[in-house]
Amino acid sequence: MKNIIFIAPPAAGKGTQSEVLVEKYNYIHISIGDLLRIEIEKETKIGKEAKILMDQGLLAPDELVMKLLKNILEKTDGPFVLDGYPRNINQAQMLDELMTNLNKKLHLALFFDISIEEAIKRVVGRQNCTNCNKLYNLYEPTLKPKVANECDDCGNQLASRSDDTEETCRTRFQTFMENTLPLIKYYEQKGNLVNIKVKDTVMGTFSEIEKVIKNSW
Repeated sequence: MKNIIFIAPPAAGKGTQSEVLVEKYNYIHISIGDLLRIEIEKETKIGKEAKILMDQGLLAPDELVMKLLKNILEKTDGPFVLDGYPRNINQAQMLDELMTNLNKKLHLALFFDISIEEAIKRVVGRQNCTNCNKLYNLYEPTLKPKVANECDDCGNQLASRSDDTEETCRTRFQTFMENTLPLIKYYEQKGNLVNIKVKDTVMGTFSEIEKVIKNSW
């Protein structure tokens, strides 16, 4: 199985697709945001460093993230999907160096191709359970709650994030595309970028991902 990264605009579904890879092919899902939150909760050295910066509204520096990734990848034997990282050329180059040092290889960079209109629809339709945090979407048949505004699993009320608005989505989407274009070109030149057309359903998109990873075995 191939080690892959997901490069995806807001609301493209990279988190959901990562979960499907985990369930179907036993991939290891690596999300920098999730890893940082875990380190902060455990109050590790990395977590304490990250919390100081994040409390100031700053992003964790690349060097700190690399320490975290190194710790995880050293213990990772199976195939992994790196969700939402790297975000720029400097991070990509640091990741390449880390992979070489660990005698590992990054095989594929999958770019999720989604229109801004579809992204907005997905963002505006997002809901999550206020108790178990399960995710839903009013515009995705397979993610729509069985009972309106009620969690299928625990029955608690569903809520939407205050920043899940059309205006915020447009800004985030355009910023992402502007900042990420050099990264897309970087992996294109390396020959391992694959364009994934985002479909209307989770499994529709996953079938495109599945074709790529199977063809690259």
